[in-house]
Amino acid sequence: DRVLQGTTEGYLYSLNLAGTKHSLVAWKFHAEGGVNTAVTLADGKVYFGSNGGVLYALNESDGSLVWETRIDPVGKGARKQFTVPLALDGKLYVGGANKHAYCLDATSGKIEWQTELSDWIRSRPAMTSQGLLVASVDGKISCLSKTDGKIQWSKTISTHQIYSDLVSAGDSILVSDSDLWLRRINASGDVVWKRSLLNAYENEEGQRIFTDVLSGGTY
Repeated sequence: DRVLQGTTEGYLYSLNLAGTKHSLVAWKFHAEGGVNTAVTLADGKVYFGSNGGVLYALNESDGSLVWETRIDPVGKGARKQFTVPLALDGKLYVGGANKHAYCLDATSGKIEWQTELSDWIRSRPAMTSQGLLVASVDGKISCLSKTDGKIQWSKTISTHQIYSDLVSAGDSILVSDSDLWLRRINASGDVVWKRSLLNAYENEEGQRIFTDVLSGGTY
């Protein structure tokens, strides 16, 4: 019966779907910096990050602050400082525009580990049996130990940026890049399959040729 919406002015609103003009806003919270991602709901809490470099946990019922954790340093010039958080087994996993992936205690907000990767992280991470899979903007997927954040492996799967959230599919993930390929990656980092999200022809070498080029048309 609610929808949660952040704004570039730094407000997070909880709106009553059945509300009237005078009862639309159930509560609002003012964060430090714009709230430019979706939030994560888990165990009656709302988790999100702001462009001011702060991660927050609020009570879903009334928007009261449970904890806030400042992340330093803040990545300069990023439209989104943090990814959508992944809440799992009492932990909160989130990536940042400062190239770091973080694991926080979901109850207290204490940072348990942080790991620096090769580029900005814009995609929500996903968990597999091998560890936490994190995509960086430079087209790499890295597997981090969920206990201490150590890098288990890192593989370049695309020459294009990865911005979209990783999606769990059993013990594998689905990931799409800015060249509009969709890949299924297993827990070991191997590409199970790769499909074009554009209307195109794929030759025997796996190269994509746009249909309008094949037909002699223009872009």
